[in-house]
Amino acid sequence: MAFVRHTTSKLSAISDLAAIRSFGFRGEALASIAAVAEVECSSGGARLRIRAGEIIEQGSAPLLPGVVIEVRDLFANVPARLKFLKSDATEVAAIKDAVSAFALLHPRVRFHLTIDSRAAVSSDGDGDRRRAVAAVYGQPVAAEMLEMTGVPLMTGLVSQPRLSRGSRDGMVLAVNGRPVSARSLIYALEECYQGRLERGRHPVA
Repeated sequence: MAFVRHTTSKLSAISDLAAIRSFGFRGEALASIAAVAEVECSSGGARLRIRAGEIIEQGSAPLLPGVVIEVRDLFANVPARLKFLKSDATEVAAIKDAVSAFALLHPRVRFHLTIDSRAAVSSDGDGDRRRAVAAVYGQPVAAEMLEMTGVPLMTGLVSQPRLSRGSRDGMVLAVNGRPVSARSLIYALEECYQGRLERGRHPVA
């Protein structure tokens, strides 16, 4: 049922559009992925395998907490879209960046990303934001982070001036828990470090 379009929609009324609290609201994510790939979903002791939108296998699975979703052969049935994928390294880097951002922004959720049988990102989900930073950037970086205080409507951790990077890759900003890319917010944050960082260096936040 979850892989049928709109069946997992979070909306029950038009007014709900003004109060969206989830990362999706149309209920099409699973259906869209299953339509262009082979997807296997295991949850609650049951397992379902779908290819190109059609169920090809269903049965039992280990009774474990949570949901496991595996995606294989993305766009195999739509080669016109497959050719627009970039190199494996570029696509993997984009996936890691996305998972890392959500791990930082939602420390109460456990994230585990495996790439080529090796753990690339693994957070505890214990609610400790500093430990989430350690899971993504390492303990030395986490130890140099400061809690933001006295800033209305804003929460998070920012690096001390002695910790900086040569790019803005270490800056993860969000609005209502959703990652955003906004130059105005980035520049506003960097203004706080004016005169404290060398030219071409950027904070971690």
